[in-house]
Amino acid sequence: VAFKMYESYGSFSGFVDSCTFIKNKGLKMDLNVIESSVFTDNSQMLINALTVNSSIFERNSNLVQSGSAYSGNGIVNAPTVINSTFVSNSAAYGGALYNPKSVHYSVFVNNTARYEGDDIFSYSGDVDYSGNWWGDNQKPDSSKVYLFLGTLKMDSCIIMTLESTNKTVKASLNTLTDESGKLTPLNYIINQRMAYFSTEEGTITPNSTRLHDNEATAVMSYDGPGNFKIYAKIDNQLLDIFVKNNSTRILMDDASFY
Repeated sequence: VAFKMYESYGSFSGFVDSCTFIKNKGLKMDLNVIESSVFTDNSQMLINALTVNSSIFERNSNLVQSGSAYSGNGIVNAPTVINSTFVSNSAAYGGALYNPKSVHYSVFVNNTARYEGDDIFSYSGDVDYSGNWWGDNQKPDSSKVYLFLGTLKMDSCIIMTLESTNKTVKASLNTLTDESGKLTPLNYIINQRMAYFSTEEGTITPNSTRLHDNEATAVMSYDGPGNFKIYAKIDNQLLDIFVKNNSTRILMDDASFY
């Protein structure tokens, strides 16, 4: 079902707050603000807004084929995006976002662009994309964040960490790393992701759980002397930690910048 929300003369000031949009075809919106809303499985979707905050976009697409070529500039075109989640979206240019200026505390996982910018395509201007989770502990390269013209600022990225104390394991998304590898606390609660735990010996409970305040914990149970690995996965990042038969506390940063 096509859904359109705009005004032809440009005087419409729309707000979408705490709404859900599922399986619409031709979803078009020109708005001021999108707040705390969910968009899932919509096709030929394009949202123009001034600000997007605390919203979730999963499995949406903006791809229109004409012969062998495709068009579609992102699924969201907004200057400011804060604390929003973009998972498995697709478009011709910018699988999630097209030409945003400021993007912070947001999540980008498995978005795809037919041409450039799997997560973000920036056409022009100075942009700041610091303080986001890109689905793993690597700083995104130009295949994920494509800048056509202008200057990109990306001072920090959120990384996953893994700690073990006695028989408790904690996986977290509460750390920022900069280009020098310096670690600082995030001090911001992002949209919460799922964490998955497994172990080479014994059991670990739960095997999967959603993060709460950027953290997820699991408890190990084993009878032997220890000396085995446990694993934790958030989105595309997998970390492991070696368990010994004494109290340990280990921080895994696994961060690389190029």
